[in-house]
Amino acid sequence: MIEYLLFLQNLREAAPTVVNEGILFVSEFMGGTGALAVMALVYWCISKAAGSFMLLNFSGAYMMNQTLKNIFCVRRPFIRDTRLHPYAEATGYSFPSGHTMLGTAVYSSAAIYQKGRKWFVALCILLTLLTAFGRNWIGVHTPQDVTVGILVSLAVVFAQYRMLLWLEKHPEKDILVLAFAILWAAALLIFIPGSEKTCGIFLGVYIGWFIERRWVRFEVSGKLLHRICQYILGMGLVLVVYKVLTPILVKPFSENLQTLLINLFTFLTVTALYPALLRLVQKKK
Repeated sequence: MIEYLLFLQNLREAAPTVVNEGILFVSEFMGGTGALAVMALVYWCISKAAGSFMLLNFSGAYMMNQTLKNIFCVRRPFIRDTRLHPYAEATGYSFPSGHTMLGTAVYSSAAIYQKGRKWFVALCILLTLLTAFGRNWIGVHTPQDVTVGILVSLAVVFAQYRMLLWLEKHPEKDILVLAFAILWAAALLIFIPGSEKTCGIFLGVYIGWFIERRWVRFEVSGKLLHRICQYILGMGLVLVVYKVLTPILVKPFSENLQTLLINLFTFLTVTALYPALLRLVQKKK
């Protein structure tokens, strides 16, 4: 498959910069703040169920990716063959592709909740494939990395879909789901150095999901302008928590623990703390 990546590299080097930057943007969009912005929008302003599903799958795919990468320990293709010159920086292990798994998790979650709209499902499939292809195009993953990434991420989505159906019949068992999430995160933190960010996001989503499910129970409501303002205020709060409040509060701790707590409280704000504020406003109204 190295020859395939070299072929793509030749095409990339001959392509206009705008093409390469566009492919890079699509391939990385769901691996960072873009995913958070989209999931928060859906969760707070469009459909709580769909947004919650996206957040659970995003964090679950992140954890599964971190776990598998450290089991297989596959080096990046440009490390294995110095003829490859990646278009963008990439660190860590290669297999399976993290960006592909995260993109697949978010796009497939959205497609499930909009399965009646064929054009939307087709768009989600296209974006998933473009994300995977983009990782090959910029030279940071092999076709095996992205193919397995898609399949594993779809398995995560299916498992969590079945879990939520099971919880509809046994709602009190959500404590078992939370306990499993905490144990998985603890195992990663013990055995995989550098997994603090991943575990922080995962715990922030699952603890927030549990709190919101048990006690907050906010509802998506209001006119379009109200929801837009609600979203802007919420993202402002998330930014303050991520950049200002949490870094100050965790300053006495070690760098690794700081990373864990900053990401935990950022996603906890998205999943539970800001929804609690929304619920409080709804009650007053």
